[in-house]
Amino acid sequence: MKRWVIFGAADISDYSPIRRRLRDDDYIVCADGGSKHLSPLGIEADLYIGDYDSSNKPDTDKELMIYPVEKDYTDTLLAIQTGLKRGCRNFLIFGGTGGRADHTYSNIQSLLYAERHGASAALADEKNFMFFLKNDTAYIEKNEGEKVSIFSYDPAASGVTLEGFYYPLVNGTIYSHLPIGVSNYIVADKGKITVKKGTLLIIISKEG
Repeated sequence: MKRWVIFGAADISDYSPIRRRLRDDDYIVCADGGSKHLSPLGIEADLYIGDYDSSNKPDTDKELMIYPVEKDYTDTLLAIQTGLKRGCRNFLIFGGTGGRADHTYSNIQSLLYAERHGASAALADEKNFMFFLKNDTAYIEKNEGEKVSIFSYDPAASGVTLEGFYYPLVNGTIYSHLPIGVSNYIVADKGKITVKKGTLLIIISKEG
């Protein structure tokens, strides 16, 4: 199944980092106003979905799913739910950060929804890349100027080990009310993050 790339309506100031992350075989989904990013990127959408309360309904021969404005779920979450029903297990969201803080946070929660339903999902913009890690290990390539921060999304995440980082950790516990995992960075070729019990939100941020 192709990776679903979902575009939200938040502004993107620099499309170069976004363009580098796209693949030729991505399935492109526009959540409501996310269609404004198609032209700058020179791509076409495969699916349009949303309530279109903040943008015009697209005139398209592609698949269009319209929902009522008064609904329980955000347009981004509806896109993820649709992808899950169709067998997708890999999601990448652009245009989902910045602007209103509540929209950004709801998109972070949508990442967790995908993870809890057996899929991998990431939220990215020009300078940040976010994903969840639960009871598992992740490897992150070293890139100059990038900081790696980890936060517990449960009251506590235990058995946390950081290898290849400037600030290492062995079998530690990270708490949701103590932001002690901010602004670490990788000193080896790769950084290794392991959490034995709990869910971590991992944010990779580029400075400057």
